[in-house]
Amino acid sequence: MQAKKKRLTLDVDPMFQRRLKAVAALKGISMRQYCLAAIDRELAKDEVAEKKDVRDDVPLSERFEKVHREVFGDRVLPGNSADLLREARAIRDAELEAATTSKKPPEHFGIAGLIALRDEIFGDKILPGNSADLLREARKIRASETEGWA
Repeated sequence: MQAKKKRLTLDVDPMFQRRLKAVAALKGISMRQYCLAAIDRELAKDEVAEKKDVRDDVPLSERFEKVHREVFGDRVLPGNSADLLREARAIRDAELEAATTSKKPPEHFGIAGLIALRDEIFGDKILPGNSADLLREARKIRASETEGWA
């Protein structure tokens, strides 16, 4: 007998949802499949790390200090780390905003590149129908085209 599945609901920003939808579509899978795979990957990493932590039997603070020494040595970062993170996020947000508003191709192809490409291809046009149905249809077409490749 199969175990009953549990539902997980996440509230995300519209921009995050659009990014998720675009990346999943590029991979040819549903957002659900993409999210489950991403969560499974992260869980596997955390489980491996947790098992390793248990075997090490070294307090977390000592492990942190060891990694910190390996990465930074004796260097001390200037300023408050929270301020550095805020500044890095502001720079990243500005780069994303610039990439989505400019007509030139993005320097690196990330989510901003996807958004710029989508805007270039579709503009303000809204595609008819349900995006899930469009994805299913595209997968069928791709499957039929690649059927004899193997």
